[in-house]
Amino acid sequence: MKILVLPFDIASKGATTVDSLNKLEGVEARGLFVNPNFLTSKSLNAVYFNICSFKKNPLKWGYTYCKKIIAFLRLIFWADVIHWIWDSAFAAQLDLRYAALLGKPGIIEWSGSDIRYPEKAEELNPFMRGIYSRGYEYAHIESKAASDKVQERFARVGFFPLTTPEMNLYLRKDLFPKTYTTLHRLNLEEFQPSATTNPRPVVVHAPTQRVAKGSAYILAAVNELKKELDFDFVLLEKMPREEALSRVRDCDIFIDQLILGSHGLASCEAMAFGKPVLCYIMPAVYANGLPADCPIVNTSPDTIKENLRELLLNEAKRKELGRQGKVYAENWLDAGKAATRFADIYREILANKKSKRN
Repeated sequence: MKILVLPFDIASKGATTVDSLNKLEGVEARGLFVNPNFLTSKSLNAVYFNICSFKKNPLKWGYTYCKKIIAFLRLIFWADVIHWIWDSAFAAQLDLRYAALLGKPGIIEWSGSDIRYPEKAEELNPFMRGIYSRGYEYAHIESKAASDKVQERFARVGFFPLTTPEMNLYLRKDLFPKTYTTLHRLNLEEFQPSATTNPRPVVVHAPTQRVAKGSAYILAAVNELKKELDFDFVLLEKMPREEALSRVRDCDIFIDQLILGSHGLASCEAMAFGKPVLCYIMPAVYANGLPADCPIVNTSPDTIKENLRELLLNEAKRKELGRQGKVYAENWLDAGKAATRFADIYREILANKKSKRN
């Protein structure tokens, strides 16, 4: 069975999925991604295209665009099943139209701003209310119209959604009576915990998008706590992935985000390293399938100072939460286990497609 994962490698999930699938007997997987950057892992089984500017270098743009078209045509034709992430990589959805023309079965995995929209976000999450007019970095791409458009697009070609507990809350059930669920996934062998020997606690936060992450609340809490407690605080900004992971592996406490209402890959990586994690998770995500044994310390802008102080003062609790996080990662976030389940899903939708043809 030949699987193509494309076209956006959001939070390394594309590369991770490709590499894990290739470890399964009877499965051959390839990746085709158009958004490489230094923050994501890379797969040797994937083709990457850097996006260049037409205005700055029209010849290079044209050459790259032609190569991209050929690669998409070749690999979509090659695949038995397509694992799509985010949306089309072409303005006119040429890649998706071609897959539909060939009758390729597939799943569509949505990751965040691709189907999140203000009305639902503000209904579910009190900390999202008003944020769309306060510098929220994804405000320009999140709307009900955009969410409907992309969902209708993939419903028309018969793809099945693969969603996390958060993303499932935004799913149009009228369009997709049959759905599949997933959690985030990691190559756990890449995340070996190390005993920290810091002379004082080290707190790490990665403010990739400061408004979305609630970084202002975190910085305010840190500044206040530094007046009474002795600890180090590290911001992970604009550094290569390996360096950032090294900082997380050696820290004592990891803070993810306080606004969006669900944890992302950063929390998963920290738990896999055996670190206690502070992150805001809205009640609807727990109710919609987040495993009950998730050990993340649920932390909002209202509770960040209190929760961070408690962990700074309690080394035993930090270690216990770190131990629980590692167990949680092994039980729920193992990319190898996810790949096995995905392969079963691919076989199911491939069989359904063949039965309809007959």
